[in-house]
Amino acid sequence: MDVSTPAATAGATVLSRYVLDDRIGGDDTVTVWRGTDVRLARAVGVRLLARTDPRADTVLTGARLAAGFTSRRAVPVLDVDVDEATGLVVVVDEWVPGLGFGDYLAARGDRLSSGEATGVCLELSRVLAAAHADGLAHGCLRPN
Repeated sequence: MDVSTPAATAGATVLSRYVLDDRIGGDDTVTVWRGTDVRLARAVGVRLLARTDPRADTVLTGARLAAGFTSRRAVPVLDVDVDEATGLVVVVDEWVPGLGFGDYLAARGDRLSSGEATGVCLELSRVLAAAHADGLAHGCLRPN
């Protein structure tokens, strides 16, 4: 069973709607893209995972549940499905331009004031508490 990084290239379309523009991240099994929703002419984030990956069903279920969660502190999941043409699980979210947290810290000299750190932790805890109140768990928290 091949669960390596999904084969996708810039310019490819998934779910007959989302064009992959720039690969912006990922690892050995997931790729993350900035893409374009051609129906609504807007930027989106697109995460791709091979359908053959053992986590695929869990990702699909979790992303579908997350699509129903709304919070001003959370990036909304806009679309979730399997692209049958490519065999990829596709999770689409709103595109939020900005720096990753690690890049933000590096630009500031790797330090936050105690007040800033407290603010970040407070906002994170608020969105996680709201998700937990809705019966959801994030499942993929990373420091960046």
